[in-house]
Amino acid sequence: MPSNATRKSGRKGKQNAQGTLNRVAAGRIEQREIAPRVSPLAAGPSGAEAPGMTVESLTQVMAAINMMYDCTVEANTGIRFPVDAHNQAIPQQALVASSVTQGVTAANVSTNRHTKGEMHAIVLNLINGRMWARNFRSNDPELVAENKSRRRWNMDERIDHPDNVEVINYLRQYIVAQPRTAGFWEDMIVQKIKNNYKTCFRAVNATPEQVSSKRRNNRINSRRIEIHLRRVDTYINNWLAIDTKMGYKPGNPDEMAYLHLLEKSVMSDGESEDEDVTPIIHVWVLQVARPSWRSAELNRLIQFIDFLAAENDKKIVTPQSKQRMPRYLKTIVVTPVPGHLTAILPVWAIQNQ
Repeated sequence: MPSNATRKSGRKGKQNAQGTLNRVAAGRIEQREIAPRVSPLAAGPSGAEAPGMTVESLTQVMAAINMMYDCTVEANTGIRFPVDAHNQAIPQQALVASSVTQGVTAANVSTNRHTKGEMHAIVLNLINGRMWARNFRSNDPELVAENKSRRRWNMDERIDHPDNVEVINYLRQYIVAQPRTAGFWEDMIVQKIKNNYKTCFRAVNATPEQVSSKRRNNRINSRRIEIHLRRVDTYINNWLAIDTKMGYKPGNPDEMAYLHLLEKSVMSDGESEDEDVTPIIHVWVLQVARPSWRSAELNRLIQFIDFLAAENDKKIVTPQSKQRMPRYLKTIVVTPVPGHLTAILPVWAIQNQ
């Protein structure tokens, strides 16, 4: 085994040592010299060693790398400009979109917080608050003067007359500017304004017969609504007794079996106001015309509900209570079942079914 000294001397002379290669060929061992490999960076043009060139070559390589880096930076910078501009535009676009969305949402919320009927009532109230009232009565001179100072329609002219167009524009601008109407459709507002003109025009130019007929129809419609609500309320409060009285019908639910039949169009009767003249007193009565399509069983249900309502009225009547107009069956009107009722009416509720 070689000594440590031998191994150290071997390392020291490694730089100038010539290695040998033991090669087996043709059954014999031959020794050949192996030339040391010289790095191209450390060699000159003639191939001789040139240690001084190593630093220069490395400097050139580094300069080339720096040049490539500068080109890359310039390219990245050129790309970064539109990217940065795009990134800056995104928040601005988001801000604009947010503003538009908030505006649309606010309008939708303002519109959706009212039903269609409520919007119409608000617009009509604003119109009436700015227009002259034809039948206004007051003992206060200031209120009378205020009413006279309000805008009024020119009833002698059509709606497209300049006087009436000016009123339309005035009311439209006033109503649209109100916080209560934020998000309301302007076309709807204009249409309600025009309807107000038509109503006033009919009221001024109607004949006495037309006025009387309109009042009568209004009274009939008002009574129909009142009677319908009264019957529904009576049934809800007495449904158990009514269901027991009517008995079970195929397809009826276990509770409130007849509530779905209490539609206004199902229970409405034709009415006419006649003055019952007697030698002593004059009494207004309602002469009822019953539709022919209603079965006897359906009429029995309605009559029993009316009986319970009348009994309840007797319990709560006071001297100040308004007396209900008596209802008497006058005739039966031959009429088919309304088309929209055929889907909800059972077979037993229709005559001859």
